[in-house]
Amino acid sequence: MRGGARRRSKITPELPAEPPRRPEPRPEISAWSPPVLIAGLRNWRRWGAQALGALRLDRRAFHEAAFDPYATGPGLLILLAAVVVQSMTTGMARNVLHIRSIELIVSGFFGWMLIALAAHAAGRLLGGAGRFTFTARAMAFAATPQLLSVLRLVPIAGPLLYVAVSAVNVLALWMALQESLGLSGRRAALVPFVAVAIVVLAIVVVGLMINGVAVTAEAVLLLMGIAPGP
Repeated sequence: MRGGARRRSKITPELPAEPPRRPEPRPEISAWSPPVLIAGLRNWRRWGAQALGALRLDRRAFHEAAFDPYATGPGLLILLAAVVVQSMTTGMARNVLHIRSIELIVSGFFGWMLIALAAHAAGRLLGGAGRFTFTARAMAFAATPQLLSVLRLVPIAGPLLYVAVSAVNVLALWMALQESLGLSGRRAALVPFVAVAIVVLAIVVVGLMINGVAVTAEAVLLLMGIAPGP
């Protein structure tokens, strides 16, 4: 009996163990899609807390804003509001508030986007990592102190308060670059200088390309006998 039991135990095949199931990857959220932008704006408690944290110069607020895809819409709203307040208060302080304020707001918004692009490129050259969207979101929340630019209209103390607001804004941008690009404090402080160098280099290259195209076109026209000779 023992021998037969041993034989049957040897003949009985063992079932292979089931391989562990891998968790399904989460679909990537498109931060710039209209549904995500609207959903982020609706969650005003979350982005309101992040904006207040940015105003208090809390690093966690910049980190959360940089890597939260639902913070894109609120970041654009904060940026637009900051540009509007900055343009309006500047015009009121100089007594030049007129219809061109709309042009200043539009140019200021798109100019800020170019500045963010140059800052991101400079940060990557300095060893940073991450996407442009991360940098843009953190920098947009760093514009929160600009909402206090109306303090420059306060009589007597206005200029001093405006200097204080500008200083807070600079510190906020410095922290935003560190958190979004993973840079050290020293390298983040170099970002503005490298960004200016990139912009100047880009302008020079574009100018040379335009001049080269103009010279080539003139030479072709001369060969064809269309353009008058020297």
